[in-house]
Amino acid sequence: MKKVFKLFASCLPVKGAKRFVVCDLQRSELFIIPEGLYSILTECEDLSLEEIKTSFDNQYDTYIDEHFNYLIENELGFFTSEPEKFPKLEIKWEIPELISNIIIEANSDSNHPYDLIFDQLNVVACRFMELRFYEVVDLEVIRSIMILAENSKLRNIAIYLPYNTFIPYQDLDFLLLQFQRIGSIIIHSVPTSVSIISENPIIYYTEDVIINNGSCGQVSSKYFNINMDHYMESQFHNTCLNKKITIDTLGNIKNCPSLPTIFGNINRTKILEVLSQNEFTQLWNINKDQIETCKDCEFRYICTDCRAFRTENNKIYSKPSKCLYDPYTAEWAFEKEPLLSVGTA
Repeated sequence: MKKVFKLFASCLPVKGAKRFVVCDLQRSELFIIPEGLYSILTECEDLSLEEIKTSFDNQYDTYIDEHFNYLIENELGFFTSEPEKFPKLEIKWEIPELISNIIIEANSDSNHPYDLIFDQLNVVACRFMELRFYEVVDLEVIRSIMILAENSKLRNIAIYLPYNTFIPYQDLDFLLLQFQRIGSIIIHSVPTSVSIISENPIIYYTEDVIINNGSCGQVSSKYFNINMDHYMESQFHNTCLNKKITIDTLGNIKNCPSLPTIFGNINRTKILEVLSQNEFTQLWNINKDQIETCKDCEFRYICTDCRAFRTENNKIYSKPSKCLYDPYTAEWAFEKEPLLSVGTA
């Protein structure tokens, strides 16, 4: 009985200008494959192994066997005589939230009405929040904000604190125990001379200097998101800006911290009013298949994006200026090969 090879539904091949990959969205792994194997997987789906070999006049039998053995060994697919029982994954993405994530920036001059903010976030069903502090902050300030967030629909809150904020480690631990919505605490701007090993897996220390929103827009392999939700969203939307809203240190409402356009101030403007403005949502639908250079990158569906820092500021579809990868040479500038690439066929 004729058997054909089927990739597991969560293992999706992606074509780049020079390289080709399989994204395993279930195990969050990335596999680099040769062009020939990509062609076989996408163009010979209905052929048996012997039929594939015959189509190449049996000149590459050894290589074909090696490639399929690689796929089997890495649990990327299987042979079956009933391929109709294993349909492909439907490419779609939708969520009920009007806003899925918010970034709130704060410094010593900020006077945000957090009670009103959380009430408005409940209306749009927002799930995730980043609270970015650029200057020293007292623990009691953080605690007061978290108390107000207790009745919100937020599921996960990430808090960014500068290294020079003096909060004893045990107090951070207690903060996490007290407020279960806090998913991570990131201590940034750690001096290179300081070596810290966190005993808590959700307290992170980084040397990245974050003194303002100019640090946004980083595009790198360490920010890859190899998962179903990100991959599907990237087919239709901008994975950085879609359903995102930002409140800067002065209370101004923006698409993201680094974009200049202001759509009101949280002290006078409701979030729902901002969402009714077409200009605010127009950036949501710019996906990687539309962006110059990105559209030819094998990592485009698992990568981040930035419309604030672009190689050509007057072109909305221009490549992110802080991207370190060239898909035409398959080389990273000042960076090693992506750590998430676990295999090469």
